[in-house]
Amino acid sequence: MHAEVGFGVYFKALFRQGHQQPLLPQTTVEVGDVVRIAGSQWCVEQTASQLNSVPIVESTVTETFYLALRY
Repeated sequence: MHAEVGFGVYFKALFRQGHQQPLLPQTTVEVGDVVRIAGSQWCVEQTASQLNSVPIVESTVTETFYLALRY
């Protein structure tokens, strides 16, 4: 997946049902997961679009975004 949407973003954390999951090479992102990523606004928006999601910005000061995956 990172070859398709990961250019310019850094996956910081992955949460599934409220529990943080390890970020390993074999880790997959599933519907309902929340992904914490960092990157430029354009790259984050492109990543959200590829994952059929929208970024949730917690603060205008930080470059960290949350993506809640949906169907």
